[in-house]
Amino acid sequence: MDDVSRCEIYVGLVAFRYGYVPRQANPEGLSITELEYRRAGRDSKKRLIFQLDPDAPWPRKYSDEVTGDGEDGKRIQRLRAELGTEHGNRFFQAPDELAAQVLASVAQASELRDESRRVLTLVDELAGKNQVIESKDREIAELRARLSQTEKGRIQATREAAVAAILEL
Repeated sequence: MDDVSRCEIYVGLVAFRYGYVPRQANPEGLSITELEYRRAGRDSKKRLIFQLDPDAPWPRKYSDEVTGDGEDGKRIQRLRAELGTEHGNRFFQAPDELAAQVLASVAQASELRDESRRVLTLVDELAGKNQVIESKDREIAELRARLSQTEKGRIQATREAAVAAILEL
């Protein structure tokens, strides 16, 4: 699980075996694959899921529904259905096809991640500039208030001077 926490992008490959289910510290009885998948989700990792195509040349004797493992295949069927619903169905039939799909998807996810970082940097910069603008807006409001008081004072002084000049006449 530490590998999942350290990765930037989680790549999951799923065929027709549910896989090893560790007994220790695993009250839900999940397979290593499902535990890693769920950990990546909790850690907010980008998850790229690739499933072996149901029509791919795969010896059915190794499928859980034939071996009886994973509740006669029900667990892997449930997981595959969930993965398809959550991430879409990216099926592959051969290793070279899988490699091409993984490479393209990781490159695209990396570009999106880099673009997200650039946007977040811009947002941080704008937030900083916004704080400066808000500070300047407060200063301007204070100066306007002082100016207004000064103008009122000048007007009052001018009135008083005018009144005094009239009274002297």
